[in-house]
Amino acid sequence: MQKYRDNAMIKVKKRTFARHADGKTPMINFVLYVKEREPVLLMRMLESIGNDVWDRSFDIISYDNGKTWGERKLVFQREPVGNNGEISYTGAAAIYHSETDELIVITDYKFEPGRISTSLDYPYRLYITRGNPEKMAGVNGLVMDFGMKQGILLSFCHAFVDSSGLFIFPAMNPVIDSSGRLVSLGYKTKKGSENIMRDYWEPRIIIGEIGRTNEISWSLA
Repeated sequence: MQKYRDNAMIKVKKRTFARHADGKTPMINFVLYVKEREPVLLMRMLESIGNDVWDRSFDIISYDNGKTWGERKLVFQREPVGNNGEISYTGAAAIYHSETDELIVITDYKFEPGRISTSLDYPYRLYITRGNPEKMAGVNGLVMDFGMKQGILLSFCHAFVDSSGLFIFPAMNPVIDSSGRLVSLGYKTKKGSENIMRDYWEPRIIIGEIGRTNEISWSLA
């Protein structure tokens, strides 16, 4: 593959990490450095099994700045619960905290009524994990919703550390009316098409502040 920039030709190598197979489509969730002074990259990959339906997530690590990558390590997968229901782990955002050498990840977490389903009738929650970037599989997490009964979620956002050292995770919540129903608006995408319902979402910011003993206090703005 070749690209051009400022009249100069640059050769770009492509690497296939995973292919669509067995009805599952791979998608990269995030990539970030997980060492302060070493070229170690971590990639979080999701598998889609339907329209906005995610089955498993994996971590893949490179120790040479992305030249080569290791094997996939399973981090989450949909968990059966109740009568044909499942707990789903979907989009996530992450920060590497060099002072404690930890990866801090917030993952969307919710109940789904079936195997190939996603429904706003069941609110999103957040699953917060922290640990060794190379060993995130099986790390116990904290489920939070900040009192948002209608749910709160991330949507493939970019988290960062601000100038004061706070962890910043962009998020959003659906808007509900006084009866608790989702507020929606019908609009036409083109002439002659049927109305499509669009849900209203409010932007939010999840803020993490690490204390002297490395505990993290979370708040919602």
